Amino acid sequence: MVEEHWLTPDNLHKLSDISDDYFVLGSSAMNESVGSGPLIGRPFGGSAIIINKDYIRNNSLNLIFRDRFTAVKTAKWLLISVYMPCVETAQCEFLYVF
Repeated sequence: MVEEHWLTPDNLHKLSDISDDYFVLGSSAMNESVGSGPLIGRPFGGSAIIINKDYIRNNSLNLIFRDRFTAVKTAKWLLISVYMPCVETAQCEFLYVF
């Protein structure tokens, strides 16, 4: 599981490039920042779950991913990766509602 990977949506593929044996499910928390113009300042956020491809072939996956969390449910497991900063984040309690 990866929290705060700092990757923009266009660079999420870099997690998949680590190894051909793994499948990456995740999201970037910088969708709004990148969409509103040039990225200024330090990047932030993002979560991902990296799963072995052999496991995926034998189990079904249901997933949810938002700006700051990724959740995967398989036959026997519920995996949740969350990035939870609240300092200087307006209405942070609403970031995790789905």
